[in-house]
Amino acid sequence: MTRLDSILRNTLFSFIARGIDVAVTFALAVILARYLGPEGMGEYTYIIAFVAIFVPLIDLGLDHILIREIARQQDSARKYVGAALLLKMLIILVLLPLGMLVAWLTGDTSIDNWAILLCFIGTLLLREIPTVVSYAVFLAYERMEYRAVVTLLFQIVKFSVTLTVVLLGFGLVPIFAAALIAEAVQGGVALYLVFKKFTRPRLVFDPKLWKHYVVESLPLGIAFGFNSLYFQIDIIILRHFRSAEETGLFSVPFRIVTTLFTVLIPMIWVLLPHLSRAAKDSIQRMDEEGQGYLKGIAVITAGLALFMGIEARDLIVNLFGVSYEASAAVLVAISPVIVLHAFSYFFDLTMTAVGKQRLIIVGAGSIFLVKLIVDLIFVPMYGIMGAALGTLASDLACFSVMFFLMCKHVTSFHFGRIMVKPFWAALTAGVLLLLIRAWPFYITVVIFGVSYLIFIWIFRVISPDQKLVFREMTRGLMRKVGLSREDSNGSDDLL
Repeated sequence: MTRLDSILRNTLFSFIARGIDVAVTFALAVILARYLGPEGMGEYTYIIAFVAIFVPLIDLGLDHILIREIARQQDSARKYVGAALLLKMLIILVLLPLGMLVAWLTGDTSIDNWAILLCFIGTLLLREIPTVVSYAVFLAYERMEYRAVVTLLFQIVKFSVTLTVVLLGFGLVPIFAAALIAEAVQGGVALYLVFKKFTRPRLVFDPKLWKHYVVESLPLGIAFGFNSLYFQIDIIILRHFRSAEETGLFSVPFRIVTTLFTVLIPMIWVLLPHLSRAAKDSIQRMDEEGQGYLKGIAVITAGLALFMGIEARDLIVNLFGVSYEASAAVLVAISPVIVLHAFSYFFDLTMTAVGKQRLIIVGAGSIFLVKLIVDLIFVPMYGIMGAALGTLASDLACFSVMFFLMCKHVTSFHFGRIMVKPFWAALTAGVLLLLIRAWPFYITVVIFGVSYLIFIWIFRVISPDQKLVFREMTRGLMRKVGLSREDSNGSDDLL
């Protein structure tokens, strides 16, 4: 199997695993939002956000370094995996009591600490130790089909058990117990596959190796910590300064946007090898190829943002129910974040491709700092719209900072010039959508999608050379799925 075949296969299985994860998680969010109502959903999302604050302290970005070390020296995988597992076990011994103490000191009578404890165990103990480490092993050995299988099993168990809890009319504690059961299954199966297919980890007390892990992963860990806080800070501040109901109302549109992030980010991430190879050749070549990628990102994200912003009310009411109608204004306000966040992530990849990934911390820190300041000022006064303003302001700040750093240290990609045609295509499609927005929702979806593609063609957004690049990448992916006539037998290295 060639290196390109390996990349395509693992990209495909990563996308499948992420697709399964996103689809089922979002479906459960819709079910729980309708079942719990705005106030109950506010309590549910607050517990998840509270626990997520502690995740970076055990994650530390170690999986990235573990992947790198195993890929370089597979003979030492047993030691590397064992050391990572033991390090995380020692961290959890401190983190779990600390987290519960903070929950007890900052909580109130409306929040059940049993639910927080179950979420802590499921997230920090069962997911971050066996599952995250096992997934790193799968990627290091370039066998991501195992992740797809484990993810599918996890989501089947999680959906089935959670739906049973909902149908029986139980509350938050059983809902988090259902999630814990699913996490236990996922972690157990993932670790079993590591033992069975790859290596038998040996738990080793190795401070020198632990120091190496922490030092190497620290920039990634800091950036991950800022990003994690970015996704949780609104929920935390809303819950403490306003009410559980407003927290629930904000969580629904924010869930839509973050779900799109989890779909778009892996699609953009696969560009990193191409950017890295182009940068190795010359910055000029990376500039030329990057212009096409940026146009593609602009076309996809602008279309999503326009449709969500204009059809916000119908989206919210049809998915989550009339009780969340007030959330539509939030979705309108934060829909541009989809475009800004995607561009900022591409800038991150550009920095990584030229070996300047430490600058990513600046962007991650700026987005968190701006969001924290704006939220603390406006959330107590304006509630969910204050949180929406904080989200939009922070992404604007991150985009501005990362664009400045990219222009200064790498290239500008002639960003303003190449965005003219995508802008006019999106604007024209948006005007058409405004004219037909009174029509039934399912009709406007189809008309907007078709008309947007037509306007992309009319304005010649994608050049012939860029079309050729995308066509070759698509053909390569199709060969791995077995859809190409050139390779009808598919891969012989699949489950």
